[in-house]
Amino acid sequence: MDFKQKSSLRFGATHIVATVAEALDLVRGLTHGVMADAVVVSPSLITADDVRDALPLTRKGGTCVLTGMASQLTRLIKIDPQDFIPMNKTLAGTIFGSCNPRADISRLAMLYQTGQLQLDEMITRRYRLDDINGAYDDLRNGEIIRGIIDFVIS
Repeated sequence: MDFKQKSSLRFGATHIVATVAEALDLVRGLTHGVMADAVVVSPSLITADDVRDALPLTRKGGTCVLTGMASQLTRLIKIDPQDFIPMNKTLAGTIFGSCNPRADISRLAMLYQTGQLQLDEMITRRYRLDDINGAYDDLRNGEIIRGIIDFVIS
């Protein structure tokens, strides 16, 4: 199955942007000003500015989730209480999807084996290790969403 055939499947994020300004315009337009149900902030290093900028993207009653790590030197994050408390927003942090590896990994493996967790359908294309540079080129050019490197030891 090629990428064009798979593009009709809906897994994961539906839109991505590079900046908060782009996100504000996109989310405001898509939601007619209501904003997003859930905002996932996932830079490799979360800063106070990332949190401050993500909360306005979150709708009333929505959840903003931080998935990266903060510097050990980060002690304070300024949050506008008027954008947080009266709007009933939730701010949450998570690592590895808040899973319990002992219980969840075997459960996810069983769901995959029984066809209830469709991981294969999320793969755009597979590559051999020798083709890793081509995989990066395809990712950079927007030709794939999720590429898999098959490590084959001969």
